[in-house]
Amino acid sequence: MLSRREEEKLRKEAAIIKEAEELFCINGFEHTSMNEIAQRAGYTKRTVYQYFTCKEDLFFAVILKGYERLWAAVKESTGACGTGFEKLRRAYFAFYTLYREHPRLLALMGMTGLVKGKSETLDLPYRRRFYEFDRRMFDGICALFRAGQEDGSVRADIGTGYLMYAAVFSLTGFFHMLSVTGKAYLGVADMDEDKFIETGLQLFLDSVKSVS
Repeated sequence: MLSRREEEKLRKEAAIIKEAEELFCINGFEHTSMNEIAQRAGYTKRTVYQYFTCKEDLFFAVILKGYERLWAAVKESTGACGTGFEKLRRAYFAFYTLYREHPRLLALMGMTGLVKGKSETLDLPYRRRFYEFDRRMFDGICALFRAGQEDGSVRADIGTGYLMYAAVFSLTGFFHMLSVTGKAYLGVADMDEDKFIETGLQLFLDSVKSVS
């Protein structure tokens, strides 16, 4: 059981992360200051720095929360019975659901390798926690592909790791581009966004499905 002090710490931390997510999604990482985040959260900048080493570490706290939300949805959707491929289909559409509900957050999550702070020599706890979670998440995704290869529903002519990473990069790149510039192109082409996404997902899924 948490002490009152620990509960208060978690409450403040969550409030800061929530406001940082809002501002990062609206203004971007580069154009959001720690002062703005502190003001939105109702704390002093000094208080924010008591919880987060720097703005970059706060960014990783935000995207860690996003990936935890995504992975929870994937695990829930793939828990039901079915072949490995059927579970992958449900996982892909869980990703689609996150895009529909939080498009700006998904775009932010795609910037993991692009955000650079002045913190190369600093220990960033949330960055460390994010990469630890990221490894576990990819292990879980790899297990879905492996299960599909073992039951014959996912193509086995490509090594599991190569197939999984290529598929994930294709999927995340698709949604990142869609969240950044896609709506403008869809408007010019007069295409329905949902139908366009479903077409893309079907193509991605067909590329990993066993043809035997």
